[in-house]
Amino acid sequence: MNTIFTIFLLLTAVVIANIIHLIYPKIPLSIYQIVAGILMASLPTTATDFTMHPELFMMAVIAPLMFNDGQNQSFRVLSKNVRNILSLSGYCALSSLHIK
Repeated sequence: MNTIFTIFLLLTAVVIANIIHLIYPKIPLSIYQIVAGILMASLPTTATDFTMHPELFMMAVIAPLMFNDGQNQSFRVLSKNVRNILSLSGYCALSSLHIK
């Protein structure tokens, strides 16, 4: 029963985030979904009391959200900001190295 309630909460959060995105489309849908997840995680129920490994979270949640935003991105905007994108991605990759 607890699993069914958790799935129901997740689906409700996604539906509400999509409805809000239809009303205010200037903010990306992924932001609404992340905020809905944060709000859902703050609910004091046993259905939201679970842990997830960071690697699994990145693969199962963040990667699909980024893929969705990438699919909806304009090529013109992407090509105008290619220098900033490459410098930020290079900085993130270099800052993640653990040099001892």
